[in-house]
Amino acid sequence: MARRLALSDSQDEESFWRMVRTEFLIPEDRLFMNVGTLGPQPMPVVDAVIETTRRTAMTYPPGVDWDTLEGTLGELLHADPAGFVFPRNTTEGMSFVGNGLELHAGDEILTTDQEHIGGRCCWELAAARHNLRLRKLPLPVPARDPASLVKLFADAITPATRVISVAHVTFTNGTLMPVADIVRLARSHGIISVIDGAHPPGLMPVDMGAIDPDFYASSPHKWLLAPQGTGFLYIREDWRRKLWVTLASGGWDDLDLGAQRFNHLGTFDESRMAGLLAALRF
Repeated sequence: MARRLALSDSQDEESFWRMVRTEFLIPEDRLFMNVGTLGPQPMPVVDAVIETTRRTAMTYPPGVDWDTLEGTLGELLHADPAGFVFPRNTTEGMSFVGNGLELHAGDEILTTDQEHIGGRCCWELAAARHNLRLRKLPLPVPARDPASLVKLFADAITPATRVISVAHVTFTNGTLMPVADIVRLARSHGIISVIDGAHPPGLMPVDMGAIDPDFYASSPHKWLLAPQGTGFLYIREDWRRKLWVTLASGGWDDLDLGAQRFNHLGTFDESRMAGLLAALRF
């Protein structure tokens, strides 16, 4: 168990951050500034992954506490723990949504011209496969104010619009999108809201209850410093029984399982889940 990292009254900030640095394996002569791609894992995370891998090699159950994992993540993000699914990254979570929705020829998806490939390509595939219309709205750079970004979507909605998909924070220039307002706009028109939230968890406070999206995908291996290959998808309650699974295993059609149907992925590396819990605690 890592010691609690808290700045004491008798400690100056410089010495505190030197102490924090000892929790990481980054060499002393190295500065790492690409957390938005893959965050450095602190020692408690590395240790949790190693211990779980070792238990598996010793033929013991991995011992991942799923209830605690979901509860801790739900507490951090102010979200219902029962709504979490654990794909490998944002890309996979977005694809679960893009492949799982019932969309038909002529339906329209609204997104922007500033989306990452991980949040964009699932819609390009769906559009090509089902003859959908994918519209990439040009975002002003810099944006004038949040209201103008909401208006961009409001003005673009047509009777054919079925999905609005947008990054919470754009990877191109760091625009913080007014996602709660965009979600409310979408819901008022009966439109599905999908948020590519690859960056915000760990970077800034996230209140899933306030945003209230239909779907929110993220990559805790960035700013939350979890192991690589660690993602999550949050599914709003009314979609947990309706969305088609992309990967089918036992229980895929048991609707009483809710979002947990999407966690039935066959054999996978549970050590990353132990690492995610350790990262959340850290």
